[in-house]
Amino acid sequence: MDRMRGPRDDDDQSYRFNFEDFYPNPRPADKMLYDGRHSRKPIARRTVDFNASVIKSLEARLFYNSPHDYPYLQPDSLYCKELLAPFALETNPLSSCCTKFVHTSINKMRCPINCVVWTPDARRLITGASSGEFTLWNGLTFNFETILQAHDTAIFAMTWSRNEQWLVSGDQGGTVMYWQPNMNNVKMFTAHKEPIRAIRFAPTDQKFASCSDDGTIQVWDFDRCQSERILTGHGWDVKCLDWHPQQALLVSGSKDNFVKMWDARTDKCIATIDGHKNAVSQVAFNRNGNWFLSGARDQLIRLWDIRTLTVLQTFRAHKEISVLRWHPIHESLFVEGTFDGSLLYWLAGEDDVQDSIQPAHENAIFDAAWHPLGNVLCTGSNDHTTKFWARPRPGDNIMDRYLPLTRGHRDRDRDRFRHAHNPTGPEGHDAGPIFSTLRPHTREAIPGLGAPPSPSTRRKASIPPLSLPCDTAFPLLTQPVPTRMPLASAKSMPAFRPPSPPRRDPMVEEARVPTPSSSPAFAPSPSPTPSPSPTSLHPRAHDERRDRDRDRDRDRYDRRRDRDRDHERDRDRDRDRERDRDHTRDREWERERRGRDRESRLAHRGPPPPPGAPPPPPLPVGPPPQG
Repeated sequence: MDRMRGPRDDDDQSYRFNFEDFYPNPRPADKMLYDGRHSRKPIARRTVDFNASVIKSLEARLFYNSPHDYPYLQPDSLYCKELLAPFALETNPLSSCCTKFVHTSINKMRCPINCVVWTPDARRLITGASSGEFTLWNGLTFNFETILQAHDTAIFAMTWSRNEQWLVSGDQGGTVMYWQPNMNNVKMFTAHKEPIRAIRFAPTDQKFASCSDDGTIQVWDFDRCQSERILTGHGWDVKCLDWHPQQALLVSGSKDNFVKMWDARTDKCIATIDGHKNAVSQVAFNRNGNWFLSGARDQLIRLWDIRTLTVLQTFRAHKEISVLRWHPIHESLFVEGTFDGSLLYWLAGEDDVQDSIQPAHENAIFDAAWHPLGNVLCTGSNDHTTKFWARPRPGDNIMDRYLPLTRGHRDRDRDRFRHAHNPTGPEGHDAGPIFSTLRPHTREAIPGLGAPPSPSTRRKASIPPLSLPCDTAFPLLTQPVPTRMPLASAKSMPAFRPPSPPRRDPMVEEARVPTPSSSPAFAPSPSPTPSPSPTSLHPRAHDERRDRDRDRDRDRYDRRRDRDRDHERDRDRDRDRERDRDHTRDREWERERRGRDRESRLAHRGPPPPPGAPPPPPLPVGPPPQG
């Protein structure tokens, strides 16, 4: 066998192959240059691909007559392929609560993100920043694509036309720009003298409306770029605006605490609604055309019926509202963004928060945009970040939610959080990593784990965090399977029950009614009982008393605020009167001084000449005589 010889093999002694003899100065693979650039390590990016769920939904539509026939999903990762798109789960709106954190996108030059909007084909997301830049992010992998300087000042409003052919944006200087889908700017004009806060298109796309901090709303002709009418009536900055999805109807909210409805064909105000006690920050029409939401800094969200101009429901957010967005598929579901960076999901007809992410951002959330399919939510915030949220998948546990833990203490905090809320499973069994999928703020039974349901729960049993109702509660995996499965309670919610209308649910009221005990030890005493204490009142009486106390405190605060405002107004009026008196006195003194000066000048001139007297001789003209 021939031996391998190298450059240093000068004698007959055996020589072992050395790589350095043939390739001197080797370089690591990560520092090699390819076409003038360093090679980059491949990065596995998280992506949310909606194609599989859409195809599965289209297939299920062929084999199932109604959504009630769809099979249940179990809390296991193997059922991810059975997850359907939101349009196939119309009877279960809670399945579209996007609480799973996906990605954070940050510009190289950090600045607040004021508005976010998806492209009509959902391939990209466009963000408008305070620097006046448009940033395009990929809609599947959420990576950076391109950036362009769109405006000279901060961008405050962006919206697509209903035919998906034009993008209109407004900035802090009151400038409006038209953009094509390829980001080509074709028109620019000045619409307001103050920052533009919202832009909304008419159903026909021939008109659009804009509101501004100058207190006006203008209706524009899209083709001619001319203002057709100016709507004035708000006493302060107009912060929000929306156009009815089918009619020529506008609704606006202002800093003067009023919500106004306008006829877009004329400059007439149809109605003025006094439903808030602080600046109205958001208004949004529902796609059914009969409801609209209004949110203000008084921490209240009100659902209005435009047919009767009455409040259908009031949601107490306990936080100052900054964003309200209806879901594009489920007309009863909407998301709320707050000034402290929280995301809350509400359902029309339910008084409590259905799901929340607290905090989702480190600062105020300025805008939010749903994916056209409704499976992804994007939020832009004052903390200079754009975040993407997706629907949870079957088998996700509580730690898959967005928890802002520190990097060095993540494992310790995870164990502390898990054992603090789930120390043991039912009947003393060790919880382990499986039982930790139970959400700590609910008492619902998880199918496959046998946690006993509470009789006061709204939904009997749900697959966390998909909230799909289940009719049975299965035993523990470690226990022998009984011959007959226990059925659900009679007070449980039927499978795939449609959302209730915006009112109190009679099932919840029935569950709250106390039932008398059959034991003689708890029989009522015939002796007179004192007045009921706060702890012995009916839950409804508790709510009424709490509402009365809250209303009394609010009225007291309003009276004190009005009194202080009246005192301040009186002080200002007295100050103005005193200033006017000073000015009048100064003018009189000046008038008297001028009269005295005029009289003194006339006295120095002497008496006027008598009538008919010859005029005085003219003054000599020319040089003076010599000598």
